[in-house]
This record gives sequence, structure tokens and C-alpha cells, in this order.
Amino acid sequence: MILIFTDKNDISTDKVLDWIIKCDRKFIRVNTEDTIDFFDSIDMSKGEKIIINYKKNKIDIDDISCVWYRRGYFLPDFNFMNSINLNNKIKKELNIFFRSEKSTIVHFFLKKLSTKKSIGSFDKYDINKLEQLSSALECGLKVPQTFITTNKADLIKLGIPLAHLKKCLSLG
Repeated sequence: MILIFTDKNDISTDKVLDWIIKCDRKFIRVNTEDTIDFFDSIDMSKGEKIIINYKKNKIDIDDISCVWYRRGYFLPDFNFMNSINLNNKIKKELNIFFRSEKSTIVHFFLKKLSTKKSIGSFDKYDINKLEQLSSALECGLKVPQTFITTNKADLIKLGIPLAHLKKCLSLG
């Protein structure tokens, strides 16, 4: 099964998923806007068994063969805090405690995912498009015509239609 992390409105991911569906491969798409209910269980009594809850499905991490980190991040969730009736001071202390616990679990989960075949990774969230283009050129790959300027006259001088201005540098 392929685990895919992306954004809800990522058209490029949609196109790749069309192909994955045609190839009859199982996948799970986790959008930035979604939450993962960490964890159903982590059982280390007989080996290591990690089960997560996602959209009411139980997913065994052993069933994940590869990971595609397209973009975004994910929001682990421990919903039970909202259902406990406590005063604000105690809730604040418990939130600090559970945030630390959640961080430990998420770190463990990401460490386990890092052993899978993957494209991209969570530790490289802030990808620089200019570095990617430069690396692609160094490898001899074709890249889209790229011209970056803050001067409209430069675009006109080069004959680049303003309609071709499509992407910002800072977002994936």
C-alpha cells in the first residue's frame, strides 16, 4: 500500500492518483487538512505492531510498502482531551503533557516511515524550488523555462506574456 501525504486541492497528486488507480494499487491519501488519530495501538510485546486510525480505518504500518511525501504536513490528534470535564488550569497542564507524548509518538511513527521506500520526506518540508531547478539542470534534466524578476519591463522585453506568470517560489 502506498501512503501519500499532500494537500486537499493538489491537482498534481490527483493526476498521479488516477494513474495509481489504473495500475490497481492500494493507497491512502492523507491531506494536510485531515487529522490522524494516533494511535490505535503500538504493541511491542511480540515484535512490533503499529496501528493508526485514519478516517475510521485501522492501518497497520507493516501494510505500507512506500511513502510519497508530496507536500504539507499532518495533524496527529488525541481527541479525548475535549471530552474531559476539568478546570482550565488542569486542562492546560494536561495539554502540555499530551503534546509532549504526542511528539514522541509522531517522531516514532515518522522514524518507522523513514525505513520505507519513499519520495520526499517530512524532514525536508521547506523545499526550495530554485535549488530543485538548479539540481535538475546539473543532472541534465529538462526544466520549464524559468525567469524570475520583479521588473515588468524585463518580461515585456523578453516577450513573455503576463499570463505565463503561474507559480510562487515559496509554496510546493
